[in-house]
Amino acid sequence: LNAGVDVTGIDLTQSYVDIATSLSRRTGMAGKTHFVQGSALDMPFAKAGFDAAMILHVGMNLPDKAKLMSEAARVLKPGGVFAVYDVMRLKDGALT
Repeated sequence: LNAGVDVTGIDLTQSYVDIATSLSRRTGMAGKTHFVQGSALDMPFAKAGFDAAMILHVGMNLPDKAKLMSEAARVLKPGGVFAVYDVMRLKDGALT
């Protein structure tokens, strides 16, 4: 991470937080990364504290997607970017 950014990650599972922290140390990025255990539906972060946020395979596991999106909006600064990489079903039936 030489782009002048700091990365904060959150995961519901403490063991994943521990692994992410360990991998950051091993790759020399510990000074630019911080990981916390918590829920994406009730994040332990201040309002408007992030320039950007992304989720990776999170939404498919949460039934309350509206709460997820409102929490993302809460922690993002005005004009912030929210990126989603996920599997979402838009209608009933087979995924095509």
